[in-house]
Amino acid sequence: MPAPPPDSFDVIIVGTGFGANVVVTELLQNPGFKDKKILLLERGAWWVTPERPLPGYLQNNPQEPIQYWPRPNNQKGLTEMLSVVKTNTIDMRNRHGGAPQPLYYFNSFEDVDILTSSGVGGGSLIYSNVSVRPHESGGDHPVMEDWPVKLKPADYDAAAGWMEDFRGTPAKGATPARKGEAIPVVTKFPVPQATLNGVISSAPGSDQNLLLGRTRWLKEASTKNLGPDLEQVKSWEPLKLQVFDYDGKPDTGSSPPCERQGRCFLGCLPGARHTLNKTLMNHVLTDKRVELRALAEVDVMEPADGGGYLIKYQNHRVGDHHPDRDKQVKAPVVVMAAGVLGTTKLMLRSSAKFTFSDELGKHFSTNGDAAGFIRYASPFTYPLWATRGPINTSHVMYKVKNTGTFINVEDAGVPSMFAGVVKRALEAFGNGVDRDPLLSTLDLIWNVVKDNNPLEELFHPPDARKAGDAQTEDEMLQHTFFFNLMGRDRARGRFELNNKRELKLSFTGGPLSDDPVYQKMDELMQAMTAAMSTPQSFGHYVRFPFWSRKNKLLDNQFHAERRAMTVHPLGGCRMGNSSTDGVVDVKGRVFNTATGGDSVHSGLYIADGSVMPGPLAVNPTLTIVAMAQKIAANIQQAAAAGGG
Repeated sequence: MPAPPPDSFDVIIVGTGFGANVVVTELLQNPGFKDKKILLLERGAWWVTPERPLPGYLQNNPQEPIQYWPRPNNQKGLTEMLSVVKTNTIDMRNRHGGAPQPLYYFNSFEDVDILTSSGVGGGSLIYSNVSVRPHESGGDHPVMEDWPVKLKPADYDAAAGWMEDFRGTPAKGATPARKGEAIPVVTKFPVPQATLNGVISSAPGSDQNLLLGRTRWLKEASTKNLGPDLEQVKSWEPLKLQVFDYDGKPDTGSSPPCERQGRCFLGCLPGARHTLNKTLMNHVLTDKRVELRALAEVDVMEPADGGGYLIKYQNHRVGDHHPDRDKQVKAPVVVMAAGVLGTTKLMLRSSAKFTFSDELGKHFSTNGDAAGFIRYASPFTYPLWATRGPINTSHVMYKVKNTGTFINVEDAGVPSMFAGVVKRALEAFGNGVDRDPLLSTLDLIWNVVKDNNPLEELFHPPDARKAGDAQTEDEMLQHTFFFNLMGRDRARGRFELNNKRELKLSFTGGPLSDDPVYQKMDELMQAMTAAMSTPQSFGHYVRFPFWSRKNKLLDNQFHAERRAMTVHPLGGCRMGNSSTDGVVDVKGRVFNTATGGDSVHSGLYIADGSVMPGPLAVNPTLTIVAMAQKIAANIQQAAAAGGG
């Protein structure tokens, strides 16, 4: 029986993350797009909180697939969280009775683990809400010195404006802020604007105890002398968060404030985050020109008969053998915006039917992502409370003198459901230097089993005379500082497909751990650890992740065979001046030559983090939005004309 003809649209957008949202909102504002049809394809489901009423769009569309954030803020919640993790090696989800759709994709490669999301709203569902610009000097951004398009402050202003217009107005306190800027969320609870200003600036008489403990730690550490080759290029400051915080105004019920629960990337239960599923419900899907198909996992793109592009996808709303499982749609304009891994994989899978640049899959960057802990065996001067507050609240930027190496340091939170495992892992490592990997692994396993034995609690209840005998999750990490780092790596990664048509990743010139940015990050955080230590409160620096590159056992040795983890993947389809040095041109159009030319595939674009020509050394969201706006301006013209 022949397959039914594919549904036709004017534009198909693969993905629902930041790039996709920018493109669709810009298209809908174009007067020449009045009678066009747009299709958004998303592999995941809708994710919501059970603590608030179901949004109106989902109430009116009960057929939409809905799932709820992992919730209990203890080890039971960790189990629930793992039930919505899918890996590229072993499926960790509980298959009994049918597994829920994954929220997280944990992509494990030899040198690095990459965490991405799956759901309507893309990466916004699990990110830390940070909108920050790369280091700026004289109106330029040094990290873009070799880019074919160099974003300017005006581009970032426009991106911040889009954030406010299409995601929601962040709380601004008692005084106006610049467009797109939120009031800093750095205190233990909301405080009046004048008090907040004093706390941030350390004005005489201001009470630094109002700051979240880990925020205060980084603020004070940023004033220390960390060595002759580390130059502070941006002083400590609060991060701009796309989060609603209490502003002293009457409650309208539409924007609940941040409750400092420390679980942003697990899903905000109060609903204070401005995730992109809200943008789609409030600004996009109210327009009859737009259709969104969730649980639609795109497999490949092919040329369509008569011109344009044919998109083949799996409809996960039905079973594997259902006649409606394999679907096809076509359009003269296609925008790939499925994220770095999703877009790169789809382009590689589709390369058999198209001529793409030989640069496809190359120049992948981890954005220099790194993380670690500073653990105080004896109590620190004040509780750090790693489990409280937004995931990231403040940052400080450094440059290694006489180099182009930039490093951004952010304080970070640990959701309560991870507290027990993190505490035991840190204890297993001791000082992180002299432990045998196998012994550390066995030590951690033993403690996890022992601490989760119900008979142990039944016959040996906690002793109320001992302070540490029955700790809450908050207490477990009250004297642990967790931090995120981002830096300028060399973008040496290369994606290819294995024999199962899935991604494999290698690094030219040796392991990722050879990149000098990681050594400088270690030096920086060891210097901070020493500078903030006292004889009474001595800190130990422990890297994250806890597992090693080769054997994946718990190994925190300070050696070259380290493993990395990133939540900010960039590149793979980078922008260039020609197909010799890029996959797309400066307008986001996909090159139609293998090398040496600048002709393009009519109507085929990429508009996500995969087009980034290099690392940013900061959270990339605002830059992705700024670049997507430039690409969207060209797509508008092409789509309105019916191709291009």
